[in-house]
Amino acid sequence: MPSIGGVAAGAMVLKDATFVTQRFEDWKAILRPKVQGTINLDRLFSEHVYSDEGPLDWFIGFSSLVACAGNPGQAAYGAGNCFLRALIRSRHNRGLAGSTIDIGRMVGVGYIESQMTVEGQDRLKFHSGTQSMSESDLHQLFAEAVVAGRPNSGLSPELIGGISLMNGEEAKDVVWYKNTNMGMMIRETGSRAASASSAGAGSLPLKKLLEAAKTMNEASKVILGVLRGKLQGMKFLPNSDSSHDNTPLVDMGIDSLVAVYIRSWFQNELSVDVPVMKILGGASIADLVESALEELPREILSGLDREPHGNGPVGICAQ
Repeated sequence: MPSIGGVAAGAMVLKDATFVTQRFEDWKAILRPKVQGTINLDRLFSEHVYSDEGPLDWFIGFSSLVACAGNPGQAAYGAGNCFLRALIRSRHNRGLAGSTIDIGRMVGVGYIESQMTVEGQDRLKFHSGTQSMSESDLHQLFAEAVVAGRPNSGLSPELIGGISLMNGEEAKDVVWYKNTNMGMMIRETGSRAASASSAGAGSLPLKKLLEAAKTMNEASKVILGVLRGKLQGMKFLPNSDSSHDNTPLVDMGIDSLVAVYIRSWFQNELSVDVPVMKILGGASIADLVESALEELPREILSGLDREPHGNGPVGICAQ
């Protein structure tokens, strides 16, 4: 049998309940995989126990954003993940391979997609302050954890993926709004945030704004305006300026974290998947809008005249 190169600790039990109503048996059942399971793996794969095979290349614990951001009804699950993070950091400090990845809302695969109720998914989607992650995003996060978890890597062994960058008005509805540790994820507060986010017609959902659009070009203008307002609120675009609509986003300082936010925004607002690599591959906001128009759900397209107006491509509107 070949030697074991790495360990991924991904055991999980969920039995959501408020702290005061949770049964002790359920509390223990939730903690056991994260606490005793991780202790067992650490003992088995510590260097002094496993020296005959050599140290592991990686030891990665699957944690959750609940450990750093919290989530109603998941106190025990959050506590278990905090223990897992602490124990694996201890491995790292002992000169052994060890890292954790805090995973958020997965799209297309995983427990949330297959087991969670629609109400629970909506709560995570609109009130958790997290971004959706694809399977390829998870693969990338895992690969980075392999590198970060190596002894003497000089990197933090705790990787967090999926917390949204938000302005002050948006953040008021999420569960971690009053958590001072999350303050760095709020870009603006007060009237300035409200003003910046109003560029795309205030706080109305984008699908609601699109109900007034009669043509594809009108829909393009609506989506472009709201997306522009989002980026202006995050200070990647000058306020009240459309001259950068055709500028590659990477040239304006958009990094992978913001690209994931933009992708999540398209998914949440329009149910359209815009790949992160497209955003980082030289696309402008006008390019993204044109791409999104081609994939709009049928219920949105049903009210639009599919014939473009003017001589340019559908969805590109000169202003």
